[in-house]
Amino acid sequence: MFKGYKAFVKNQGSFEPPGARALQDFKNLYDSQLEVARVQAVRAAEIAVAQEKMHEKKTQMRRPYGGAWKPCYVFACSPRRCFRGRIRVSTLAFLFCVPDESTPAPSASPIREPGSTICSICSQICDIRPNPWQRTRTHIAVSKVVVIERPTPVRYGIALEPCNHIFCGACLAQAIYHSMNMAFDPKSYGTKLPSYESDVPGLGRDPVPCPTCQSEKRAKPVYISDSTARLVLGEPNMDEWNQARFLRTINLIFCPHKGCREAFDVDDVVPAGVLFAPSCVQCPRCKGWLCKNCKSVWHENLTCLMYQASPIQERFPSNRPTDAPWPWEQQQLVAT
Repeated sequence: MFKGYKAFVKNQGSFEPPGARALQDFKNLYDSQLEVARVQAVRAAEIAVAQEKMHEKKTQMRRPYGGAWKPCYVFACSPRRCFRGRIRVSTLAFLFCVPDESTPAPSASPIREPGSTICSICSQICDIRPNPWQRTRTHIAVSKVVVIERPTPVRYGIALEPCNHIFCGACLAQAIYHSMNMAFDPKSYGTKLPSYESDVPGLGRDPVPCPTCQSEKRAKPVYISDSTARLVLGEPNMDEWNQARFLRTINLIFCPHKGCREAFDVDDVVPAGVLFAPSCVQCPRCKGWLCKNCKSVWHENLTCLMYQASPIQERFPSNRPTDAPWPWEQQQLVAT
C-alpha cells in the first residue's frame, strides 16, 4: 500500500494526474469546433501550392525562338493512348497556351473599361459617357485605391476632342465658372445661377479653352464648344455661358485718359484714318485720342513697342501716374 501511494505521488505507473480526462475532453471539443476552419486553411494551402507548381511548369515550357518568346501548346492526354508523339482527338482533355511576353499588337478599337480613365484635375477615376450626368443604378466600379470590399460609384466625365483630355463633370464646370469670372457654389450647382456681373468684363479668351491645354501652354489649345458646355453646365446655366462668350467677342477698351475710364468697343468707333494712323481712335466721352493696338493714349511718331519701352516720366501727361514728377521738374531736382 505504501508503494502504491508513493507511485501515485510521483505519478508513476498507470495513474492519471488530476483533471487529465477533463482536459482531454476540452481539447477534443475545441478541435471539433475548429475542424471546418482547419479544413478550409489546408484546402487553401493546397490550391496555392498547385498554382505555384502550374506556374513553374508554364515557365519551364517556354521555348526561345528567334530571340523572342513564343507560345508553346501543351496537350493533356492519357499515357496509354499517346503514341509516337501523336495524340488522338478522342484522348484530348484540354488545351492551354502559355501567353507570349512580347508586346501585343494594338487593337483597332480599344475598349474603355469602367474606372480606366482619370480626371485631369482631381485625378479621380471617372467613366466616359456621351452624357456626363447620366446615372445608372447598376454601374458601380471598384477603385484600385480603396478596399475591394467597399465598392464606390465612379464619377461620370467627358473627354474633349481632339486633345482627349478627360474631366469630371463637376471639375470641368468649376473650371468654366472660374474662367468666366463667376463664383462656383456646390450647393447651387445644376440650378439657375444668380446674375453676376464681372469686375473686368471682356478679358480672357474666346471661347473658354481646355484647362489642361491652358496649363500646358499649348500654341493651339482646344476650346470648349457650345455642345460640351450645354452637357456640363446644363440648359438653365447657358444664359451665363452665352453672355460670357458675347463679352469675349467684344474688343473692349477702357479709355486711358485720367478721369474718364469709359469702356467701349473699338470696332464700333470709326478710326481717324486720314488725320492719323488707322489704329488711332477717339473716345466717345472725353474725345481723347488713343491707340487701339496697345490700348493707351495716342503716341504720335512712336510705335507701340517704343512707347511702352519708354520711361514713365517721358510719356504723355494723360498716361502718367499722379505722383510721377514732370520732366522739367525732374531736371530741376537734379540741378538742385
